[in-house]
Amino acid sequence: MIKLLDDPKIIEKLCIAEPYIGCIFLAAATAFYDAPDLMTVWVELDEHGRAVSAVNIGSDDLMVLSGRNVPGTEMLIFLSKLAEDEKISDISCGEAAFPVLKKIFGEKTEVLPLMKCSKHIKYERSEIPAAKSGDAAGLYQLMLSEYPENQKPDFDMWMLKHTRDINRGQSTVLTLEHKGAPVSGACIRGRCKSGGAIVSVITDPDFRGRGYASFLVAQCAEMLRSEGLAAWLCPCDDRAERLYARLGFRRAGSFYTIYLNKEENKNE
Repeated sequence: MIKLLDDPKIIEKLCIAEPYIGCIFLAAATAFYDAPDLMTVWVELDEHGRAVSAVNIGSDDLMVLSGRNVPGTEMLIFLSKLAEDEKISDISCGEAAFPVLKKIFGEKTEVLPLMKCSKHIKYERSEIPAAKSGDAAGLYQLMLSEYPENQKPDFDMWMLKHTRDINRGQSTVLTLEHKGAPVSGACIRGRCKSGGAIVSVITDPDFRGRGYASFLVAQCAEMLRSEGLAAWLCPCDDRAERLYARLGFRRAGSFYTIYLNKEENKNE
């Protein structure tokens, strides 16, 4: 059975098995479990009511959470229908789901490392200003440059989900400012029993090379460590992976993206 998620606890075991993806799902679920008109997570249940897999529907992508399971037939049919939407450009998932999703949705894929840190990180540079907590609007402004013009996130929705998750203990937003304006940011987006996901790490180009991103990632990791949680992140390229490795992060899995060839489908 496929149903709209109405209780974050239903997917907890899946999240523990896939912490990075799971944290993002828990953040979405926690933000909107009491607002079904805004909920974006659908869950597949077996005959005993246990979660087999779940999908989070983004503005232009689908993310699949399956733990160590392979998504069932119902979920695969559901994903195929969702992927027909012209706005959906890609599907991301973990290691268990990837082979079957690749077989269904295509060969154009990207594999990025997942990295984990459970150790103490000490990163100190005297010239780095103190981090500000809770400035979701500032992080939004920094992140705008990362999106194509036609895919920029809606400000009101961004603020609503981050504010709800901050208030409900799922998210933490940290920023660094210069003359009152945010110039670097990072976010803990979701927490589960296996850790927390660090996302949206960004620095204004004029302020790069000063250690700001490393400092904020270290701050997020230390915050999670103080809560007894490991820090998880997904570097976007080799340079970022080397940076995080120097901080103490180590490879602990993979994050897969399958790009949908809509133009090819149009021509068939």
